[in-house]
Amino acid sequence: MKIILIQPPIEDFYSTKIRTFPYGVILIYSFLRKMGFQNVKVYDFLSNYNSFSISFPEEFSHLREFYVKDNSPIKLFQKFQHFGARWEEIGEVFLMEKPDIIGISSLFTTYFEEVLKCASLAKRMLKNVKVVVGGNHPSTDPEAFLGSDFVDFVVRGDGEIPFYKLLLSFEGKIPLSDVENLSYKRGGKIVHNPVRLVENIEMFHPVNLNGLSLKKYKRGNRRYVFIEFSRGCPFRCDFCSLHTKYGGRMRFRSPQKVVNEMEYLREEFNVDIFDFTDDYLIYSKREFKDFLKYVIESKKLKGIELCATNGIPMEKLDREILYLMKRAGFKDINISLVSTNKSSLKRMNRPSSVEIFERIYPTLVELDFFTTVYLIYGLEGEDWRDVLNSIFYLLKKRVLIGPSILYATPGTGIYEKFSKGIPLKLLRSSTASVLTENFTTRDLMTLFSITRLANFLKRLVDNFDSLKYVEKRIRGISDGKFIVKGVKAPDELLLKFIFSTEKIWGYRVLNKSDLLFEYFERKNFNHEIVKSFLKKLQSVKISGVKKVEKVMGKDVVSVYI
Repeated sequence: MKIILIQPPIEDFYSTKIRTFPYGVILIYSFLRKMGFQNVKVYDFLSNYNSFSISFPEEFSHLREFYVKDNSPIKLFQKFQHFGARWEEIGEVFLMEKPDIIGISSLFTTYFEEVLKCASLAKRMLKNVKVVVGGNHPSTDPEAFLGSDFVDFVVRGDGEIPFYKLLLSFEGKIPLSDVENLSYKRGGKIVHNPVRLVENIEMFHPVNLNGLSLKKYKRGNRRYVFIEFSRGCPFRCDFCSLHTKYGGRMRFRSPQKVVNEMEYLREEFNVDIFDFTDDYLIYSKREFKDFLKYVIESKKLKGIELCATNGIPMEKLDREILYLMKRAGFKDINISLVSTNKSSLKRMNRPSSVEIFERIYPTLVELDFFTTVYLIYGLEGEDWRDVLNSIFYLLKKRVLIGPSILYATPGTGIYEKFSKGIPLKLLRSSTASVLTENFTTRDLMTLFSITRLANFLKRLVDNFDSLKYVEKRIRGISDGKFIVKGVKAPDELLLKFIFSTEKIWGYRVLNKSDLLFEYFERKNFNHEIVKSFLKKLQSVKISGVKKVEKVMGKDVVSVYI
């Protein structure tokens, strides 16, 4: 029996810049080999191929006025792209391998069509192939796949043991009814076997990377992989469907065994960066502290880097944990604040708050973490003024602002309230689909662009060396209250200068006749939002993101406009 497991390509306006290690696929690959199925291969059709532009989908026609050609440093996305292998390349692999079973990872509702296209390719080219789909989206909406002619089985929740037992059923050793978490078609009807969660997730570790090509999975020149400390999340935030996959249950690994696996991966496969996949990384502060101490004490892990792309729950952070995280190898921290509006957070069942962030913020600055704080635009009960308040709050903090436009997927509370009837393909942040009554697509795209400007200003604050170029160009200008790390100019002049220069710091910017206000005015944005933002900006002290440096004998960390 020949099996291939695949991570499919995706199509969108943007994708991650790093190579996305297909962790869920690797866990199943490792477990199958451990259980005696050696004829298994992994094909990553997303990360191991280049991207290319494709036609703008008709469903996204409402975005044409926003996604236009723009060479400014705060431009939005320029084109719709296919990230990963071309469809004909995938078909060639299927014909070459001629597998009996193809397992497809489907992590995001947004890209379910690409999963179905992979499945349809397989069914057209291979007469007797069985197609199995698993991941987050199939766990919440198995009928979306089994309603097609291309998918035979869906695995919900934990996938390792159900996939293994499904193979046993193909060998005639157990009936399909004994395969937990499995959905399939029988007599024209869809059957859902009961879901069982694996209590001992340690049985899937350490992952087996033998036989896999790892050369593309790098950040800079350092090899990285994902790793898990736990599975699940105890909360039921209104915009998240994770509880439908794991039922709100948390399962944990031994801190020492996680470190043992990291040591093994570093010694055997030269891994330097470990990225936690956990949805709620620090459930037990005691156990997480133990883990960090083991990492610090390990001679084999000296010089590694740790990160948590999915974010870290800030309500679990304190001064001691942050110090240990820094010593263990964390440099970047992703935090989801969502909003500064307390009523919104309560309505969304979100445990975060401004008060919690204020408690940990001084330590984040002291330890020089590169911190990204994520906001969600378009929440129920808010309007654009609430979003601007959140943006201005973070403008004054030494953090990068991570904007995300609200979208809903099956299994979430907001999907039940707002999204039924909206095509699933539109349920992605980049389409700015309107879900709540107080926002329009124009509002959301305006707020997204304003956040690009806010982060650009933060980079100006950080970039003193590059600003020497600006300083030379504005010598002799009388002093004003506009300060960028020692560079002084009258109000608004420096921003106008930046946006009227042909080239600066490697960015192509606007033509000489364009100024900042004119830049926004010629866009199809909500000008009321723009004017409100630019007016308030004049009295705000902006902080950068990087560590404060000594400039001309004193600390200068802000831009005054």
